[in-house]
Amino acid sequence: MSVNGSIQVAGQKIQVGKVHARKLVTIALGEHTVAIYDADAPIRAVPAAAPPT
Repeated sequence: MSVNGSIQVAGQKIQVGKVHARKLVTIALGEHTVAIYDADAPIRAVPAAAPPT
């Protein structure tokens, strides 16, 4: 996680919050969602951006 609490996954920038800044997180890419976890605790899940055509 960056110092401002955001992360970029597959070209999609996701703001998680400064509370999680500089932490090691786990990203789970689903077909329709991107989920971010701190250890086993879910932090945020957002819809996955459509791939460019």
